[in-house]
Amino acid sequence: MKLFVGALALVALAGCSTPTMPEMRQSEPAKTYSSNKPEDALAKCILFAWQDSSLSGGGMPMGMQPGRDGGKSVYAGNREYFADVISAKQGTSIKYYEIANSWVSKILKSEIEACL
Repeated sequence: MKLFVGALALVALAGCSTPTMPEMRQSEPAKTYSSNKPEDALAKCILFAWQDSSLSGGGMPMGMQPGRDGGKSVYAGNREYFADVISAKQGTSIKYYEIANSWVSKILKSEIEACL
């Protein structure tokens, strides 16, 4: 019986797992922005703004990595929130993805908007 309950708990947890970045990219971004700033400068601005926010002080990890199709991906948490920053014909395009529209995402979006 204990083995059955343990297996059932594992199945339940697997169903609640956070989607991966590629899975999230299969849906429309939560928000799309554009800027005249260069890609590198904008990605750094977003990363530093997120790191300087109260979220980082609360232990939420932040980072930046090369983008899958070029550009940079700036992420927060366990990649539940991220922004793909990619050079466009005129300026830079930012696609912001989130697992939920929460108080966390409101802070992250306001930091992106401050960097534009």
